[in-house]
Parts: sequence; structure tokens; C-alpha cells
Amino acid sequence: MIKPFDHSRGYQGIKISTMAKKRNWTQIGLLLLFLVVFPIISYFYLKSGYDYRVDAMEELQEYGALPVPDGPTLFGDSLSDKALQKKVVLLHFIDLANPDQRDLMGKYMGEVHEQFDGVENVVFLAGFQSNDPDAVQAFLGKHKLEDPEQYFVFPQEELTGPYTFLEGGVTAKPYVMLSDTSGTIRNFYNLERGKELVRMVEHVTYLMPQEKRKAATIKPEQEL
Repeated sequence: MIKPFDHSRGYQGIKISTMAKKRNWTQIGLLLLFLVVFPIISYFYLKSGYDYRVDAMEELQEYGALPVPDGPTLFGDSLSDKALQKKVVLLHFIDLANPDQRDLMGKYMGEVHEQFDGVENVVFLAGFQSNDPDAVQAFLGKHKLEDPEQYFVFPQEELTGPYTFLEGGVTAKPYVMLSDTSGTIRNFYNLERGKELVRMVEHVTYLMPQEKRKAATIKPEQEL
């Protein structure tokens, strides 16, 4: 005997069955998302980051030994024997009589110092063409570079060297030379050129010991 269709329960059963199938497909979709899609995205993201770092590291060459000053700083302080040991060093020159070079170096070295302020494995060597301590002190104060523990100031002649790889002399343009923890100059940057400031910050980060690395906050799209 054929039972009559129970309208009070039949449609409900069909509806529940359909919802169950949808739920199963949703669960399968989520499972595929976590097991397949996300790992693929993560792989390509990590691969692109690795490739970018490899390309950046290939730009680092060996240009010679970092000059170590023999005399005291411009303010009469002595540099300890360990001040530059196992440090990433940013060597640069500032000509207070050259307003374009002076202002550009002050602005961007102030930003870079702020980026790595307090990072013990990063130090700055600044050679000033001016031997007027008061003028140098005013410059440092203006650009927030007063940091005797990390920013060392010397007369220019204390930091001169055979910089044949530079164009136009050490103070003619806003150059920064970067040395690794072994005291070898690995690259140089003309901060007049586009995004070299950003690349310099990235190279500093890559050369720092692993446990002391600090993420760069100067954005790659920043123009100089």
C-alpha cells in the first residue's frame, strides 16, 4: 500500500538533505583552501621574497677596507677599539659649505639613524669638511644626529681613503659607503639617485647578524 505523502514532514526532510549536501561541499571547499590554495600562495610569496633578497645580496661587492680613524672625534672623544668591531658601518661625508649636499645628507641620514637608533650592530662614521665644532653641533642637533654611542663624527681627513669607485670625489655628492661586520666596504650609494636610500636600508638589514635584524620601515616606493 502506497503511503500518502506527509506534507508536514516530507519537504522538511528534502530541505535538510539539501542543506547537508551544501554543508559538505562547503567543508570540502574549506579543506581544499587550507590544504592546497594557501600553501601554494605561501610558497610563491616566500619564493618571491627569497629571490628579491638574493638579487639584493648580489649587488654587494668588495671595494676595500673601511678606514679606521686614528685620532679623536671632532669633539675630542676617543673611539674605543671595539666601537667598529663586528659592526655594519655607514661611512659618509658632509660638507657644511655645500648647501645641497649638506641638506640632503642631513635629511636622509637623520631618517636612517632613526631607523636603526639603538641597534648595537649598526654605527655611523661621519667625516665633516668643517673643523668648527659649534657648526657641526648645530647641524647634528637640527637633524637629530646627536648620538655619541652610535654616530661618530670626525674631521674629513681622518676618514679619507682610496675611493676610486666613487664619482667626483667623496664630498662632491651625497655618497654613503656601507661596510659589513668584517670591515669591508660592500657598496656605495648616491642619495641623489632615485631609490638608493631604500636599497641601502635593505642592504644594512641583510648584513646585520641574524638576531639583530630590524625590519626596514622606509617604504620601497619612497622617492628621493
